[in-house]
Amino acid sequence: MWDVVYALSAGSSTINDMNFLAHCFLAQATPFSLYGNLLGDFIAGADLDKQADEVLKGLENHKLVDRFTDAHPALPPLKLILSKDRRRFTGIISDVAFDYFLIKHWEKFSDRDLRGFVDEVYVNIRQVIPLMHPRMVQSMEFMLNDDGLLVNQSMEGVGKTLNRLSHRIRFKNKLHGAVEEVEQHYAEFEGAFLWLFPDLMASVVDEGIEK
Repeated sequence: MWDVVYALSAGSSTINDMNFLAHCFLAQATPFSLYGNLLGDFIAGADLDKQADEVLKGLENHKLVDRFTDAHPALPPLKLILSKDRRRFTGIISDVAFDYFLIKHWEKFSDRDLRGFVDEVYVNIRQVIPLMHPRMVQSMEFMLNDDGLLVNQSMEGVGKTLNRLSHRIRFKNKLHGAVEEVEQHYAEFEGAFLWLFPDLMASVVDEGIEK
């Protein structure tokens, strides 16, 4: 969803605990759609010429979600409230924090039970793992084995995710410990999410890429 590949080394863009929940939520409830919507974070190594049309539509939906989010006016104010050393990572921090707020406010956006939704996603992903390239398989298996879609359901989880990401960035950085700024500006991050996410949902419906 919120693209962080620019800051990661070539082998570490397969982050399995960032914002996969949001991408799965905005996908269709089918194995191929979920595959395509997650494939956007694993383009390197993927042979798109061999993908089914439903997978490619899911991939286009992923790209729409990223573009819309990057351009939304809810994000720039978050950059201004972060400390100077962390402003360049606004996208990464908001990625992780927004998955936390999606879990917190799940009932505002879905009639589905969260646990049931996540378990259904896991069932669907298992069906298409044989179609994935090795890097994506590795990340998906980690997600399935560790209940990765719900890793950010607590501030502790958000902190652990951001700290892991700090070690995967290819240059020295101050991302480690950034959860303290999410906690300090909790209301601002929550407000940004609650502004952005309904708009994002509406954009996905209006574009109808996967209809």
